[in-house]
Amino acid sequence: PFGGWKRSVVGPTTKAGGPNYLIPLVDWRPTPAVEGRTPTHPDVQVLLDAAHATAAVPPSDPEGPTAVTADELASLDRAVASDEFAWQTEFGVARDVQQLVAERDILRYLPMPGGVIRLAESGRVSDLVRVIAAALRSGATPDVSSAVELSAALRAALTTVGLRVTVATDEAFRAAGRALPATRIRWIAADRATAAAGVRAFAEATDGRPDLAIVAHPVTEAGRVEMLPFLREQAVAITAHRFGTPDRLSNTLI
Repeated sequence: PFGGWKRSVVGPTTKAGGPNYLIPLVDWRPTPAVEGRTPTHPDVQVLLDAAHATAAVPPSDPEGPTAVTADELASLDRAVASDEFAWQTEFGVARDVQQLVAERDILRYLPMPGGVIRLAESGRVSDLVRVIAAALRSGATPDVSSAVELSAALRAALTTVGLRVTVATDEAFRAAGRALPATRIRWIAADRATAAAGVRAFAEATDGRPDLAIVAHPVTEAGRVEMLPFLREQAVAITAHRFGTPDRLSNTLI
């Protein structure tokens, strides 16, 4: 895998030659996750507890329209289990695939600093919660921008896990886009057509800035897909010999 972290980190971005290179280059559609493990991250559990509390809100309650339904809650439970599976089998593991004797070439994942999760006016709160769960499991702390007011339970949970939440219309978010630092934006909308229109309008409002990478595919339950925007791939090469004599001094470094 090849690629740096400075100005070359423009786009989704995954390293050429790495195991994730094709993922941002194809399209994705939601389907129920089939692989999962019991979630272990404490921040994810805080978010899950808030979602369960929100699901119990009756429709007549003022917060009812933004509540998570029982079906959406079942999807969220599968999603966080998929995130845990992806973390334990891929993203939380440092791998030396080449297994060379004289050199260690390790691929590992670290949380992406910054980042924005944007729920557009047409988006569903349950999709926002699902994407936040993926970000938390990856160890990232992105800003959350929502076009709708969130329930008290969800707001409290996001404050507890250290995420900053703002409420802004799509027009206001577009206006603020010019001031954003170089970052990735996970864009959440009702469907592909709405997402495409929203992203196009945002790109026009920000003069098509190449350092604002927007990920706008439909939200899925797959941790292997949803965690990637919040991770950086790092390829580490370590010389594992001294004057031609192999050594094992670097075996415990990573």
